[in-house]
Amino acid sequence: MADKLTELMAATVAKLVTAIEEGRATGRWVMPWRIVASGLHHQAENGRPYRGSNQLVLMMTAFLDGCEDPRWATYKTWARLGAQVQKGESGTRLVKWGSFVTCDRHGKSRERCCAQAGVHLYARPFVVFNAAQVEGAPALEEPDRTWSPVEAAEKVIANSGAQVIHAVPDEAFFSPQYPERVNVPPVEAFDSAEDYYGTTFHELVHWSGHKSRLNRDMSTTFGSESYAAEELVAEIGATFVGAHCRLSVGAHMNSAEYLASWLKVLKAEPKRLYQAAKLAQEAADYLSGDSAEG
Repeated sequence: MADKLTELMAATVAKLVTAIEEGRATGRWVMPWRIVASGLHHQAENGRPYRGSNQLVLMMTAFLDGCEDPRWATYKTWARLGAQVQKGESGTRLVKWGSFVTCDRHGKSRERCCAQAGVHLYARPFVVFNAAQVEGAPALEEPDRTWSPVEAAEKVIANSGAQVIHAVPDEAFFSPQYPERVNVPPVEAFDSAEDYYGTTFHELVHWSGHKSRLNRDMSTTFGSESYAAEELVAEIGATFVGAHCRLSVGAHMNSAEYLASWLKVLKAEPKRLYQAAKLAQEAADYLSGDSAEG
């Protein structure tokens, strides 16, 4: 099972690396994942959003395959819903993360039963197919016309409690020396509202990592591996928050530079992408208040 998981991580990172390198070669940087109009990619049967690395993998798959439908399910689940995966379709491999408890006295259980019990983590790959890959899928519900992505974005910012200031009009940054604030250029300095909110979410993810909040390692220096790691968390986290708001946030102004610095590390250690996605999900939950499982 460990070999299958390692293979899966390597294949996922290979797709990301290819997208980054192709973007660099053409001189046009685009994020190698997509936010669909209806928001987060989710389970077809119950509408529960996928999370962490699974959400990121589905965003990447949607970007690469031009997929607009956010619904996914296993072969058996689609059959239960009265749909049939079309012949020749290839599924997308995700990972189910979980844990179980074992005890010499009480055997295996879901809860820690006594001091002798030990918690064991597991990761199990599984395959899903998009609604566009099946015949007989239920019709996709019409989006809520009353939903305002901009209002949702402003609500995230307001509820975070962070002070978003525009003291330095041409720079976006978070400094641990001033833990309650982030600096972002004013909205008129951006080409679109999506770019403004994408940059603001990026800095708010950094803000969430302060020791008084999620307590990530923020003692980094520019150009270091740990600095690039935090930037990747911020970029993925901003994408997750954008999807929560159903807003196609633009790439952070330094995305190409920061993510390019990760190419060597990701090729050597594909699991680092999954670790970054996990931290990004924690940050997105902290900012959006959305902690649904999936």
